[in-house]
Amino acid sequence: MKPAKEACDRAIAALISSTKVKRRSLSLCQIASELQTAINCFGSIEFVAEQIGLSPSMLKRFQYVLKLEPDLKSLVNARKIDSIDAVAELSSLAPEHQQTIACLLSNETFQTEEIRNIVRLLNNHRELSLKQVVDKIRSGKTQRLFVYEFVIRESMNKPGYVEANILKILKPDELASVELKGIMGRLKVFKSGRQRISAQAKARRLSVTNFVQRLCEGLEK
Repeated sequence: MKPAKEACDRAIAALISSTKVKRRSLSLCQIASELQTAINCFGSIEFVAEQIGLSPSMLKRFQYVLKLEPDLKSLVNARKIDSIDAVAELSSLAPEHQQTIACLLSNETFQTEEIRNIVRLLNNHRELSLKQVVDKIRSGKTQRLFVYEFVIRESMNKPGYVEANILKILKPDELASVELKGIMGRLKVFKSGRQRISAQAKARRLSVTNFVQRLCEGLEK
């Protein structure tokens, strides 16, 4: 049954107020629920995206919360996890890893980029246990990081897309994190990653800035 007009109007208003501001009043679970109501009202996520002025690909990111196991979803609903990027990363994990990470995050605080690193290492290094991965992330907090900024293109918003491009050049343990927010992204690497980026840029006769942009876009192999 199609929701009543009042519910449809309320869902659109909630989506606008939660996607056009820096500080959201709703949790990601609540936004996903309002999004589903709006889709039921108007028939497609594309139409809803047009109504609120977002691209469908950006709006679809809020649906990743639906792929989370109940324990992780509870943490999102309580806003202990409140980053759409972190939710997108966590949704890619197998259910057993999601449940274990939910227990971990209930007792320890990790920044969004650290959650992303945990997920990336679990996905790229199947031979490592969750404990080994978490210990590696904890030890990495004390290492010096080098930061590069790049322009975010629309094609780069797919979860894992930029990381996959970077890992065509860098080794997994050279990459600290990738942050996608607004129009500018940030690539953080460890010392050996910085050295590799500089060497690869020099070999191609590119500036480091130009090389990093091309690398993140998937134009370097």
